[in-house]
Amino acid sequence: MKNIKLEDIKKSINENVGGLGNTISFIVDKINDLFNLDGLDIIGNIIINDDGNDDQFYPCNILINGRSGIDDGDTEKLIESIFNTASSQSPFVLVFEEIDSISQIRNDSLGYIEQRVVSNFLTLLENNSKKRSVFVIGVTSRIESIDTAFFSIGKFDSVLNLPIPSPNDRKEILYLLFKKFPNFKNNEIHYKELSEYLGECTHGYVGSDLNSLCKEAILVNIKRNDCHDYNLIEKFDFNKAFELVKPSILNQYKLPTIGYGDGGGNGNGNGFNEIGGLDEIIEKIKSSILTPMLNKSVLDRLGIKSPSGVLLYGPPGNGKSLIARAIASSSPNINFISISSTDIIDPVVGASEKNLSKLFKTLRESSPCILFLDQVEVLAKLRGFDDSSEQSSDRLLSCLLTEIDGIYGGGGSGNNNNNNNSNQSIVLAATTRIDLLDPSILRPGRFDYHIEIPNPNKEARLDIFKKITKSMPLDESVDFIQLSELTQGFNGADINNLCKETALLALRNDININNISMSNFLDALKFTKSSSTK
Repeated sequence: MKNIKLEDIKKSINENVGGLGNTISFIVDKINDLFNLDGLDIIGNIIINDDGNDDQFYPCNILINGRSGIDDGDTEKLIESIFNTASSQSPFVLVFEEIDSISQIRNDSLGYIEQRVVSNFLTLLENNSKKRSVFVIGVTSRIESIDTAFFSIGKFDSVLNLPIPSPNDRKEILYLLFKKFPNFKNNEIHYKELSEYLGECTHGYVGSDLNSLCKEAILVNIKRNDCHDYNLIEKFDFNKAFELVKPSILNQYKLPTIGYGDGGGNGNGNGFNEIGGLDEIIEKIKSSILTPMLNKSVLDRLGIKSPSGVLLYGPPGNGKSLIARAIASSSPNINFISISSTDIIDPVVGASEKNLSKLFKTLRESSPCILFLDQVEVLAKLRGFDDSSEQSSDRLLSCLLTEIDGIYGGGGSGNNNNNNNSNQSIVLAATTRIDLLDPSILRPGRFDYHIEIPNPNKEARLDIFKKITKSMPLDESVDFIQLSELTQGFNGADINNLCKETALLALRNDININNISMSNFLDALKFTKSSSTK
């Protein structure tokens, strides 16, 4: 059998797996340390099957999905037989996928059979560490559910965290995916540039997400060219695919909004142009949120960090959630998570804090990312007003403060090893009751900016009317200046409701009407009042 060098092994794997160079190198070196005999790279016999004259075959790995046997002891016998088979063919690499199913935390809620399986698996691992005949690799996406006994010496000696791919990692993954395209060889430079572009604007995407993105871009290309095969895949195809394929880590945090930019996915940022009467506030929000995230080098040059939080407050109906939607659609380079604070609350003691910690862990892993917390007063109530025995409100506030402080330090309860992006996450919160918020949440370093969204004045109402009615068929009699004067005390939501009621009233009067007149607005004003006076 050939003597294959370690570096050749690593190179061979990296040609098929992108973005995990350091992890691959670590695992290969560990396996070689275990099986290296007389200075020979025995690992080559395991990972690469030689097709020479030697008929001996060394299986590379075995994928085991954890399962329970029909009869008592079936699962233990199955796992033990796998270890015995592997040991008899040493050197052998044994891979357990979804290993959390046979290594669960042993507590009162775990059944007797499951506890017995866990104990038996621990014994097999300990015996294997003495024989040193099998190299065991466990794979899981739920490491928090694994019993701590498995992390002791002699079981799983090393724990490797595979973080969300960095921009360079994503470029490698995309380039490997493009190499599978039939027209890659004739357009290698094009696909190299395309992988560079996409690597910078696919934050939060993992390998499977990128694979889905490529497939969707191919479908877009086929439909665009109206053919049964795809041509050269362009940026346009991927920009369209972005509208359908999002990072899987964000699937549970969806914000119903238009596409990037003006809804067509062109990234022009026209979402803000749909908001009336808040031009100065929008510019301040852009400079405090989007500019630091899209131009981080500017802040680095000045030696300062981007703000960790921005608080929007003011009466209801003035566009706080609308601003959040505009931010979400402003750039494909920034991930966006939107959640109502009430969705975090759980009646089970301690569950709310777990939900909050999980949310911030997702925020850090998806960096650069903006987290929008609506009704934040639910999570950050004034201390001392919770008279329950559990004091859940105070504990939830403490957890929120810890997580926000952990955005920069990579701390909190989430463990994020990708520290390069840890300071590119911002919490955007909205409330109608700033007086209910605890002062500790309002200090700089947590919510650095407090931006009031007031009721619109006359000029702002005039702007809101123009933007809401721009797609409505109006005749020349409509006087926006008069309407802005007659709607004193109306907020943005009230004006939107007035315009809708005006159109419905005009239809009730004449189903064949083509234009809306000033008289229709005046009639609608008779029964449409400001929500603040109701």
